[in-house]
Parts: sequence; C-alpha cells; structure tokens
Amino acid sequence: MFLSLLTALALAVPTSLTHQGRLLDGDGRPVEGDHTLAFSLYDASTGGDLVWSESHVSPFSSGLYTVELGSTTPLDEDVFDGGRLFLELSVDGGPAMSPRHALTSVPYAQRAAVAGSVAYEDITGMPEDLADGEDADTMGALLCGEGEVPKWAGAGWACGTDIDTDTDTDTNTDLLADISCLDGEVLVFDAMLGTWMCGTDADRTLSDGEVLSIVSSEGYALLIDLAPVALTGQFADLESIPDGLLDGDDDTMGMLVCAEGEVAVFEGAGWVCGEASDVTMDWVEEWVSAEMSDILARMEELESGWVSVLGSDVMYGDYTIRNSVDVAAISGFS
Repeated sequence: MFLSLLTALALAVPTSLTHQGRLLDGDGRPVEGDHTLAFSLYDASTGGDLVWSESHVSPFSSGLYTVELGSTTPLDEDVFDGGRLFLELSVDGGPAMSPRHALTSVPYAQRAAVAGSVAYEDITGMPEDLADGEDADTMGALLCGEGEVPKWAGAGWACGTDIDTDTDTDTNTDLLADISCLDGEVLVFDAMLGTWMCGTDADRTLSDGEVLSIVSSEGYALLIDLAPVALTGQFADLESIPDGLLDGDDDTMGMLVCAEGEVAVFEGAGWVCGEASDVTMDWVEEWVSAEMSDILARMEELESGWVSVLGSDVMYGDYTIRNSVDVAAISGFS
C-alpha cells in the first residue's frame, strides 16, 4: 500500500508537462529505489473514459520523484480539449490509488497552441465593419498639402488651412489681429455684436472703499495709523520711555574688570573687585564637625537617663520641675 502526495503540474508546452510527487509505504515510510509508475487521465473523478496513459520507471529519494508526462505519449490538443481531466496513479502494477486528482488550470495552457492556427473566418463575435477583412479608415486616403490639416466638412473629412499658422494676410481669418487696445485694456467679447473689442478688466479695478474694506477686514494697519517708530526704526521716536533709559542703559558693572579669582563686591556707592568670601569649604567643615559633636554629646546624655531643661520650669503632671532632673526618678509620676 502506497500513499501518494501529488504536487502541482507544471506545463511544458507544447506536448508534455512536469509532474512531481512523494510516495510513502503502508507504514508511512518514504519509498526508496526505482519503481514503475503508471499514469492515466480520465474525464471523470470515478469511472469515466480513459483519455491518455503512459508509464515511467523513476528513482525515488526520501519518497520524492519527478517525471515528465507526455514524453512517451504526447499531451496535445486532443487530450486537453477543454473538458475536466483527472489524474490516476498506480505503482509497480498495483491497484490504482484513490481518489483521482483533478488537473488545475495550468496544464490547460496547452490549449493556447491551438490559437495560432485559428482561421480568420472562424473567429466569432467579429464587428460588422471588420467582417469583410478591411478596415474602413475614413482618413486613410486623405492627402493634404503642406501646412494643411484635416477638417470636418459636414459629411466627411477634408483638407483645410489651420488659421493659427496661416500667414497669408489675404485669407487670414484671425479675428484679433487688427484689434489695437490702449495700455491697461483687455479684449472683451460682446455677445450682442458677436465680436471682440477693447475694454476694461473690471475684475482688476477696486474702488478706494473696497481697498479699505479689504485692508481692515484682514487686520492690516493703514499708514496713517502707524506710530513714527514703525516708519523710522529710531530709538528717539519711541514713546513713554522710562526716565532711566532716556540716556541709554546704565550698566554699573559693564566696565568692571577683575583679576582671576576676584569677585564683585559692593562698597557703599558701587561695585569693585575684591577677594572671595571668608566662607570657605574648610570653615563649613569645621562648623559641621562642631555641631555634630554637640549633637552626639546630647544623645549620650539622653541615653544615660538625664535631660537638662534650661531657662524655664517644666510641668510634669501636677509637679513643677526645675533645672536638671533625673528622668528615671519621675518616670512613675502622673
């Protein structure tokens, strides 16, 4: 018993196609060695008529094989006639495997070879004006002179003059050539007279009121509304200048130049260069050390059970305690 895993069929035009697959034995192990494969095409998935068949002896590796169907019996248009076909396989003369596999559309590309031999008269659905085999080209026989162009003349095309390229002043039909306008005028078509004439471009002329309306609605300022400084850019034209800035900015430290390591020091009437402050890191470390020593001493005093209360009497329950007190001695009071 064999299990066949068929892959897609790849068409090899014109009369053969490549087929690949994999076979497993009854225990599910891949088939190895040479085996005889019999291929058949039927027109139905079961039963039906045999359309084509051939056999191949093919080597197997890990159950895989490759054969070229049609290399012995050609697969031509008599086989691929447009109907559905189903491939059947048997191994080493054994029973045919089931089910048969329907061919996909790829092998039917074989039918494309038939199109090369179709006669013109056998084509269906042809437009009537092509049925006689001639293309009714209405302009094919039109021969014009140099510079002429085809023009529709009511019932057909005729040769004529392109007025845009006509330089013959006697026959030039350019309606605008003789019109001369003043500066600022534009050509305007008069529908009543059916002709072109010079006129004013109304869309480009605005009244004073229209200009003011546009300027005010868009947030623009009129020249008359601008402050003098907006026109001159001069400091002197600024209004409401603080008194201290009228003669410029008095930078009291702008001219102060100190030596490296010096700092600015204020001395009554102004800033001068001087030494850095006496508060140095050494002084800070000494002060922190002294404070920490005092704190540690007070903590040791508390741990020994004594506390000093200086400068005022302390009320403990109904008793008044003065100066140094043994905390342990009054711990039972309430």
